[in-house]
Amino acid sequence: MRRPIATAALVVGLAGLAGCSVKADEFVSDAQKLLAEQLGGDPGGTWAVTCRAPVDTKAGTTFACTAVSADEQRTFTGRIMSRAKYVLTQDGPATPLQAATPTTVG
Repeated sequence: MRRPIATAALVVGLAGLAGCSVKADEFVSDAQKLLAEQLGGDPGGTWAVTCRAPVDTKAGTTFACTAVSADEQRTFTGRIMSRAKYVLTQDGPATPLQAATPTTVG
């Protein structure tokens, strides 16, 4: 049985950047790191996490993240809440990945 991320929504502050103008790639790198850490204890081993950069960093802007392990995929939506905070929510249940069936030649 897969263990869900600890909370349905993760509110994250970008440490040390509260008074600065945060760039889109900083939201992305922070979200990727957070998801990899949160999912790391799940069965399935290592997770590859990718996020698309938001078009801007204004409150309400969203960005998408995908986490893939050896046997499943999870998608997340990030919503920028303020200059240095965002919320990540998982979009629906995890999707099991089907192993390819080897083809016998001969």
